[in-house]
Amino acid sequence: MNWKTTIRRIKRLGKLTDAGIAKKVRTSQQHINRLRMGQTKSPNWELGDRLIGLEKEVRNKPPVKPVSK
Repeated sequence: MNWKTTIRRIKRLGKLTDAGIAKKVRTSQQHINRLRMGQTKSPNWELGDRLIGLEKEVRNKPPVKPVSK
């Protein structure tokens, strides 16, 4: 699994920061940053599973429509 790509996709589709992703998957912002930068090659099984779940969640989220006045 390419965690760099997974995290970038979550950021783009979910409009989340590293800190926002970290909060949702219950880890530190630094850990997410190290995975995204390739400094850490892979997370432990539990974190990897939560990241995959978050990616599925943001992929299936319907796009936000602008509020019309």
